[in-house]
Amino acid sequence: MENITAEHLHTIQDHPNNNELEDARYIPIVVLGSLSSSLSLIGSACIVYMSCHELKHIKQRLLLSLSLADMVSSMACLLMPFAVPSFLGLPGAIGNHASCTTVGFFHLFTFKLGAFYNTYLSLYFLLLVRWNWKEHNFSKTAEAVAHIIAVAIPLSIDVAAAATQSLNPLPGLANACAYSTYPVDCGDEQDCQRSTLQTILVLHRVAGSVVLLISILGFGATGMVWFTARKQFQTSRKYRFDRSDSSLTKPATTSSRTGNAKSSSSMDANDKYIRQVGVQAVLYSLEQLGQRDFYGIQILFWILFPLQGAFNFFVYTRLSVQRWRRVHPEASIFWIYGQILTCAVLPNHNRGSTVHRNTSRRDVRLSPQKALEQQRSTGREEDGSSLQQPAASSNPPEQKVESP
Repeated sequence: MENITAEHLHTIQDHPNNNELEDARYIPIVVLGSLSSSLSLIGSACIVYMSCHELKHIKQRLLLSLSLADMVSSMACLLMPFAVPSFLGLPGAIGNHASCTTVGFFHLFTFKLGAFYNTYLSLYFLLLVRWNWKEHNFSKTAEAVAHIIAVAIPLSIDVAAAATQSLNPLPGLANACAYSTYPVDCGDEQDCQRSTLQTILVLHRVAGSVVLLISILGFGATGMVWFTARKQFQTSRKYRFDRSDSSLTKPATTSSRTGNAKSSSSMDANDKYIRQVGVQAVLYSLEQLGQRDFYGIQILFWILFPLQGAFNFFVYTRLSVQRWRRVHPEASIFWIYGQILTCAVLPNHNRGSTVHRNTSRRDVRLSPQKALEQQRSTGREEDGSSLQQPAASSNPPEQKVESP
């Protein structure tokens, strides 16, 4: 009890800035952060549920890993206001240094882990679009090594932070548990009770360099994918326009149709990942800029930072929502999301006549082999009818021949 009382007096009297936010300003941050974390947790859980049905594809495995990281990060943000030390006097704070270290460890570790998997998704689409890789081109060993790297680097940084007692309440982020000394303004004049300024500086430099390099790599890969897909799409559209002027009946090759569909789908799919990587970089910048007097930045940080899971969910399901909307234009958005979450098969009865007409037109005009088979079968039928006709006409002369 004496140690706790001394710690209370030391915190309140000597370091009043540790609880610089008044309750009227601190409670809105907690409420908005909890709401954002809950939405992100639900969105990430939905992606995990839908991705578990298609784990044979690399993209689904990467999305599953990203969503699991977002789930843990959102849960850590949700528990953060309750895990901070209770002696700070913050509303709802019931924790201590150990709980703050635990929550801060999982929060920062999974944040960097999500940055790695965002970059992996960008690199996956780069190999898929620019170099025409297929699913079988990706080595299982290389994929395993990529997962190990994504986990090992952030884990080593945050294990070092926890071992050096460098995860403490940071007033610049509304007392979130992050890389900080305790007390936060300790220095040469006063010894720090937990960690040192040199240790915090090294952690910030290492973690910031990792996130920055990963973000640059993700931006570069996604930019190359976007420009490649756009170029392929424009070339394919120009070729179709020129071909329609020269020959209206010349069929489109299977490779051109496949390349066009691949380019357009890749542009649509990868446009979302450049936004995801961008949000990761912006959020880390907000973390660095979140100083004591920047209350507006703290509000913005706690709204956007835990919201990654919800953002990923809406981006992940956007194309499916559009497809369901075309088939069922009268359905509500909640019914459509219910069908998507239950992995219902998209019906195509409204598109059946169009598909049948297009298929029959391709069979007659665009498929030479099927046309040749139809011509041969027609020729055989004509030969059979011609063979039967002389047999019928040869019988009457034989019947007319009589002996004298």
